[in-house]
Amino acid sequence: METYKNYIEDCLEGLIDRATDANHECENNPTDFNKGISIAYYNVLNFLLGQAEVFEIKNKLKKNISEYVPYY
Repeated sequence: METYKNYIEDCLEGLIDRATDANHECENNPTDFNKGISIAYYNVLNFLLGQAEVFEIKNKLKKNISEYVPYY
């Protein structure tokens, strides 16, 4: 079971890092394309973290993941 938890945390951390980079890129170069990428990351992370809450596993994830608030 720990393998699955590690996999999920690694994937979420990677998505959070990419979303953060995309948001910075959008702030520096606010094209429609960059806005679209930021919105896409927001939608994916919002869905995944919402599902983690529904399945009552969000509080079992690393603190930096469980407290992350998606934005764009």
